[in-house]
Amino acid sequence: MGPIDAAGRRTVVVTVVTAGLWILGGLDFLFEGVLPSVWFDTLFGGAGSIVGAPHQGVLFYALVGLAAVPVLLASECLEWNDVMNIDWGTLILLGGGLALADGLAVTDATRWLADTTFGALVGESILIVVLAVVAVTVLLSELASNTAVVAIFAPVLITIGPRYADVLGSTPEAASVFLAVTGAVAASFGFALPVATPPNAIAFGTENVRREHMLRAGVPLDLLMVLISTVMVLGAFLFVWPLVL
Repeated sequence: MGPIDAAGRRTVVVTVVTAGLWILGGLDFLFEGVLPSVWFDTLFGGAGSIVGAPHQGVLFYALVGLAAVPVLLASECLEWNDVMNIDWGTLILLGGGLALADGLAVTDATRWLADTTFGALVGESILIVVLAVVAVTVLLSELASNTAVVAIFAPVLITIGPRYADVLGSTPEAASVFLAVTGAVAASFGFALPVATPPNAIAFGTENVRREHMLRAGVPLDLLMVLISTVMVLGAFLFVWPLVL
């Protein structure tokens, strides 16, 4: 590919600064004291707009990203035609997946599903427990972004983990970690819907892959990966887990 050119170096600088602002505090300082406190708290998160804060407002990340666009255009790192050709539908699709996952968490639907599904499995064999965790996680990851599903579902699995300590023959803490790891592994295997993973959305955004094609190929893959993931996790539990915990 050759050495990076001047435009490439400028792009790297803009990217690093943008990521730094996302991590360290955004652009909310430009509006502090200008907007009414209720609007400032809603849009930017108020005093919470720092690392480790309980929440950030809707503009905390969006404003930084939007500010990067004119900088890229002005520095000739990006042309307007490139902006016009961005597949915005795919980005909105991914955003919708994150919003859906957040809705599952806010309404406690995820916890209800976990309690309903796993509540009856206390005392069942480890095979049944792992298979249920993998299957439910794969199903959820088809309906929402896999990253968001892990972020929401892992704490639920950690909470219910101690119930299965006797079945797993481990401490409550180890059982919680094991179930969370099982869910994290399974969340990557969503192939049937565009929203499941970013690669799915990118492939769907090319318009060369139709929804019915993805369903026909993805559903058998989902079922296959449920079985493979279950066997893989059980193998890790029997042969690797004792060396770790």
